[in-house]
Amino acid sequence: MDVAHGLAKDLDRPDLDDYDVHVDGELPDDGSYPLYDRNAVHDIYREWRRVLNEADPPAFAVAEAWVNPARQYLYASPDELGQVFNFEFAKASWTYHDMLQAIHAGLEAAERSGSSTTWVMSNHDVVRHASRYGLPQISSADHHQLAKDWLLHDGHAYHEDRALGQRRSRAAFLMELALPGSVYLYQGEELGLPEVADIPWDQLEDPTAQFSKGPYSEKGRDGCRVPLPWRSDVRDEKTSAFGFSAMSQGDEPGAAPHLPQPYWFADFAVDVQDKDSSSMLNLYRRALALRRRLNPDDLSLAWHALNGRSGQADGAEGQEGGVIAFTRSNGWTSMTNFGQTPVTLPAGEIVLTSAPLTEEGTLPADTTVWLLPNA
Repeated sequence: MDVAHGLAKDLDRPDLDDYDVHVDGELPDDGSYPLYDRNAVHDIYREWRRVLNEADPPAFAVAEAWVNPARQYLYASPDELGQVFNFEFAKASWTYHDMLQAIHAGLEAAERSGSSTTWVMSNHDVVRHASRYGLPQISSADHHQLAKDWLLHDGHAYHEDRALGQRRSRAAFLMELALPGSVYLYQGEELGLPEVADIPWDQLEDPTAQFSKGPYSEKGRDGCRVPLPWRSDVRDEKTSAFGFSAMSQGDEPGAAPHLPQPYWFADFAVDVQDKDSSSMLNLYRRALALRRRLNPDDLSLAWHALNGRSGQADGAEGQEGGVIAFTRSNGWTSMTNFGQTPVTLPAGEIVLTSAPLTEEGTLPADTTVWLLPNA
């Protein structure tokens, strides 16, 4: 349910002009904002629940609700929609502190709502995480503030380390899949697609770019919505881009995609990655198949003894590093290293890694490993 927090509004109040449709910062935690997250919206979803319960078994919906974290759980209640996107996970920078805090927030919100957790790193509203994780990881008052500024300047304001963004994306994906609950993937992340930051302004379609101004200027969300590259060999002046739309036939031109695809998309095309066993696409395939086999029926999680802060400024941009390590009820353990010092692995069978281990068999920086107990 897109913009699930926007169905109920108070449009009769005399001070309505004092409120902006574009909210700067977090919404209040009491349902008092006149345009979003009104308490009355939950009356609507309780009515919807009656319809959802007519299915056998009862159906559920997923709320996209950019609201105060203290109120997100309301949308996921079994009496309402049933699930809500955990955007605290999507907001998090690639640091031990931010990621651990987002995981705790997701688990606590699910317990409070009586629903299952959800995990999402990207969607159609935010800069793709393959780019976010390759940019400087700097804390800010508003989520993704640095990434938005980078995008506003067509990708030139800060250095994007694409290789680092890919490495961190792979590690984040394995960590995410091992968590209890539902994982939601945004189209293109399985290819490791970075954000297309340099779309010409006269070719943008997102109204955000047209209507934002002054200190709230944003380029918008088109950079994460560019059509996917399917084939690497169908890109020239006459054909459509990368197999997304109809190719040219003789003198008949192909259908241009609704947003321009950069030439470097060829490196991320499905046909290229399909043939590369180490590609992001094949990592997603292997990990998803393993998750289906390894995922226990319960939603419990226990923090591993190796989980904890490093106590050193060895994380991204000199922030504190650490290891996020947890174990599911069947012994499936996930460990992610956010520091520069390689970590010695506990005893167990290595099932999958996001990147190769060191020659000594330790877990390097920005890498996740899955382990099972020895037989």
